[in-house]
Amino acid sequence: MDMCPLKRDRHRLRESAGFTLLEVMVAVSILAVALVAILSFQGRTVFMADRSRFDAVAPFLAEEKMSELLSAEKDVLFSEEGDFGEEYPNFTWKTEVSEVISEVLEQADANLRKIHLNVSYNNGEHVYELDTLRMIMPSLKES
Repeated sequence: MDMCPLKRDRHRLRESAGFTLLEVMVAVSILAVALVAILSFQGRTVFMADRSRFDAVAPFLAEEKMSELLSAEKDVLFSEEGDFGEEYPNFTWKTEVSEVISEVLEQADANLRKIHLNVSYNNGEHVYELDTLRMIMPSLKES
């Protein structure tokens, strides 16, 4: 005895009605793993872009600031700090001036100064350092 056509269609509909819970859980798990991988790559990409910008800009800013310090007509250098203005937000600089001790004489040279320049980004997240020496010429004023 054969089923009537209406019952056959209903039976076929039940057999292909949708996905099982297990199939849905497997699909969601695969999507979750893929999304975690994509988001971790995105985070690394943002960090690398930030670092690349710093590596390109910091040496330029350090050389510019060091040239400014070396060309200034100052007989006395002192430690100071500041920023690079609105054009370079989150970039700051700091100089440390110290006497240079002669290894031969084992004493400080009165006219030679070491200038240490530190350029940092995002409160020290990335740091670029530059050192140089400057001769301070004594005043030639005669009384």
